[in-house]
Amino acid sequence: MARRAVCAVAAAALVVVASACAGSGADKAGGQPEQPKPADKAVVLTLATGDPPFAEEYAKAVDRLSAGAIRIDIRLGRTAQRNYERFTVEDVRTGRAQLGSVAVRVWDTLGVTSMQALVAPLLVDDLELQKRLLQGPLATRMLRGLDRAGVVGLALTPGPLRRPIGVTRFFAGPKDYRGATMGIKFGNVARATFEALGARVTGYTSGQARFDGAELDLKTIADAKYDPRATAITANVVLWPRPQTIFANRAAFAKLTSGQQEILRRAGREAVPAEAARIVREEKDALSTVCSRSPGVLRPAPASERVALRAAVAPVYAALERDPQTRQLIDAIRTQRGTAQADLGVLRCPGTTNEAAIEGSWRNSTRDAYLHGRPLLVGHDDPVPVERLPQHVGARAELRDDLAAPLRQAGDARPLSVP
Repeated sequence: MARRAVCAVAAAALVVVASACAGSGADKAGGQPEQPKPADKAVVLTLATGDPPFAEEYAKAVDRLSAGAIRIDIRLGRTAQRNYERFTVEDVRTGRAQLGSVAVRVWDTLGVTSMQALVAPLLVDDLELQKRLLQGPLATRMLRGLDRAGVVGLALTPGPLRRPIGVTRFFAGPKDYRGATMGIKFGNVARATFEALGARVTGYTSGQARFDGAELDLKTIADAKYDPRATAITANVVLWPRPQTIFANRAAFAKLTSGQQEILRRAGREAVPAEAARIVREEKDALSTVCSRSPGVLRPAPASERVALRAAVAPVYAALERDPQTRQLIDAIRTQRGTAQADLGVLRCPGTTNEAAIEGSWRNSTRDAYLHGRPLLVGHDDPVPVERLPQHVGARAELRDDLAAPLRQAGDARPLSVP
């Protein structure tokens, strides 16, 4: 009888213990919850780069799409070297890192020409156009070319717009580049462009720059404090963008499942809008800094100089388009770009209009006395109200003595025209 009671108590105790285990999530021994199995742990991939901000949105997209199953560990390095992007590619190719991130510009120095169209001079001069290109089928075609460098192309993400900044002179048109030394981050398209304009090129690292001018984005200019030393930043000329590539070591990529590989590819497209938004925010902040620190440094080039600039880089396009794929890609970009690009990507300080400076020789004219109900300078590519002439006279403008006084009278109804 006593034995049956002991057994009954023991059985009841087992039921209570079992119920407690089920309710608490403890393991079978009544301890802590079970830890994830090794196979369930996140796959961690090291990404080497000299420009960490350009990989952060990609890493976030990978984490989101994989629900945390793939994590990107961004490692900064090589920044003290002028050719840091080439070294980063080599680190990934040889397996020192599984992934890498470098600017598109470097690939043609490594024999890859499939992305030269993206950085062709004066072509992609708007962030919205860049976004459309990188989210479309052209990006996939361009990335396939990275096979030639011994790596796997995964993604293209947008970058800031690069402009001429002049230290010793204002780079308005082709003649301003002749004999100048231009600082560049190495890429064959940039080199060929400046050489076509009659300039020499030199590499540099931040803080060790010695040049007459350079191709830089506004955030870099603001962060490195180049603007106080500059003669001018050409506000309405975009040389090219600075898009970024994400790529993988072949062996490391092959070890991933097909699902993991697809996540790494898809993350690039997913990151484009967020990356573009970051660039917009950073350029806005940089513009505020430059305008407050260096008022007047943003100067627009006259439209006639911009036309001359396009003509001067024609030999660069002739060389690029010898490659059939590059020619097709340039044509496709031109189609998407269209012709309505006026004023896109133009930098303006708050409260200014940034009309181009008046260059050349000007004289009175009796035709078209009023345009739009007020006196204007006619014959100029971007007409400027006569009352604002004094602040728009360019360094090379020639105003005849007999005209200078009446031109500076706000009420003068006589427009001007090019002789």
